[in-house]
Amino acid sequence: MVLSHKFVVSCAYFSAFFGLGLCLACIGPSLLQLAKNTGNAIDAIGTVFAWRAVGYLIGSVTGGQLFERLPGNPLLAMATLLCSVGTLFIPYCKSLVTLAICTGSQGAAMGFLDTGGNVLLIQLWTDESNPSAADPYMQTMHFFFAIGAFVIPIIMDAYEQSGFSFASSFITISIFLLGVALFLAIISWTTPRKSKMEVDAIEDKKGGANVKTGLSRSLQEKVLFFCAGLLLFIYVGAESTYGGLVYTYAVTVLGWDVSSGKLVTSIYWGGLAIGRLVAVPLSMKFTPIQLLLGDLIGCSVSAIFLLLFPLNDTIWWTLSGLYGLAMASIFPTVINSASFYTTVDGPATSAMVVGASIGDMTIPLGTALLFVSPGAFSFPIVVFALTCGCILALCGLMFAGANIRRANNASRCQKDIETTEKPDKALVSI
Repeated sequence: MVLSHKFVVSCAYFSAFFGLGLCLACIGPSLLQLAKNTGNAIDAIGTVFAWRAVGYLIGSVTGGQLFERLPGNPLLAMATLLCSVGTLFIPYCKSLVTLAICTGSQGAAMGFLDTGGNVLLIQLWTDESNPSAADPYMQTMHFFFAIGAFVIPIIMDAYEQSGFSFASSFITISIFLLGVALFLAIISWTTPRKSKMEVDAIEDKKGGANVKTGLSRSLQEKVLFFCAGLLLFIYVGAESTYGGLVYTYAVTVLGWDVSSGKLVTSIYWGGLAIGRLVAVPLSMKFTPIQLLLGDLIGCSVSAIFLLLFPLNDTIWWTLSGLYGLAMASIFPTVINSASFYTTVDGPATSAMVVGASIGDMTIPLGTALLFVSPGAFSFPIVVFALTCGCILALCGLMFAGANIRRANNASRCQKDIETTEKPDKALVSI
């Protein structure tokens, strides 16, 4: 594929993930108005997060299978279109049931888009001579996701201050996603799929003769993807937990005012966005495992200080940004780490994204329950425990990856021996 065309296709994926970030962060600032629109209390309206998470899980599982069987870009265009429609109708819902349907549909499209975008970008840039060629583009794509999540609250506030209707921000997101869907539909006709020969060449470089999917995966590959999914399960749960509950901790435990609580939350998400931008050039100089080790060192330092000084205002102001900065590149780097050791196809990506979805559904909820009993002071303990869990999952990923590398090297050596022995047998027969 021509290099310039690859960049155009990549820009389409970046735009889709920017839209994904917009969709992810648009519900939180809208809860009070959605509760008013539907005539429900805030605790009931909060269930929209659960409905969206269920949809996200379904979309991730379905996408992992379909992206292996059908052309990817048309599927991605359809998912973006569905996301556009679901987002458009959210502010007009007058009952909890219709709101659940819209947010669930939006979540399904988001999960489908998340899985497909990661798979297609890896397929687009992976080269048989450089298995890590896709790494900087993966980091860039997830940077656009973070920027989308960062800017939409600002956009929504600007609309409100200017006197626009509540639905205006949702309409803006919907129109943007519609444009991305059209963009993807256009390039889907100009993007050739990798030939069987190209795919086999990439597999042979990694030690396999054919594309390995499903039951043909070795035990170590299954362990690798399990550990990667477990790492994303803990990481996404930790990311959402800190972003969603640091405000409550700051106000209820530290005694900050509401404005300061919102500001420290913005500092965290701002650190996340900056970290993903910084990770783009770093991914060109370091392996994914090296990046993950650096990320978790930063997370560990932040978590330890937050645990040791749970009531120190300066620590929470400073380390919230550092924690976000260290957390930033873990998601794309985990996927890059898996592709560093073996081929990452649709089902494999789906398994990892499903782990992330389950973590997003369960860990913030469990932490919120701890705020009730034993109390909000448990928050820094949870942050530290989740960081330790990430480290253990990374150890499992590295162990499985090392075993895959040894098995692949042994396989290549055996092929070399068989190749050199064949001429000798021919000479003997003569």
